[in-house]
Amino acid sequence: MRILKTTLFCIYNLSKMRYSFQAGILLILFLLTISCGKPKSLQYLNVQNFNIVSLGLGNSVISADVKFYNPNDFRMKLKRAEMDISVNNKFIGRSILDTLMTIPKNDSFYIPVRLNVNMKTLITSSVGSLFSNEVDVKMDGKARLGKGIFFFNFPFSYQGKQQLKLF
Repeated sequence: MRILKTTLFCIYNLSKMRYSFQAGILLILFLLTISCGKPKSLQYLNVQNFNIVSLGLGNSVISADVKFYNPNDFRMKLKRAEMDISVNNKFIGRSILDTLMTIPKNDSFYIPVRLNVNMKTLITSSVGSLFSNEVDVKMDGKARLGKGIFFFNFPFSYQGKQQLKLF
C-alpha cells in the first residue's frame, strides 16, 4: 500500500511539473515575441571620404564612406550589405560588404563602400551634369541586420542630388 501511495504521489508531482514546465516555456516564448520586435530600417544621411582608388580607361575603383543612422534603441550587427548605385538613372556599379560590423544604438555610423565602375557608363551618364555641378544619385540595396541570433533583410533606398566638387 505504501508503495502505491508513493507511486501515485510521484505521478501526481510529475504531471504538475510537466504543466509548469510547459507554462514556463510558453511564458518565455511570449516574452521573446514581445521584446524582439522587428528593428526599424536604417536611414541614409550622406556620402563622405570619396576617393578614387585606381583610375583606368575601362574600369576604375572608387571608395567612399556612406553614413547611416540607426533609429533603434539597441545595438545591431550588420552581417552583409549589397548596394546598386546609379548616376542620372544609369547603373554604374554594385558594392558588396561581407564583413560583420557592430552598429551603435541611436547613433550614426559609416559603411565603407568599394565600387568597380565602368568608366564609359559613368562618363556618358554624367556629361550633362558637368555644367550644373550636381548629379542625380540613386542607391538601392539590402542589408542583413540583426541582434543575437535573429537576422533580417532590410531594403534601403535613396535618391537625391549630390554635389560635385571638381575643382
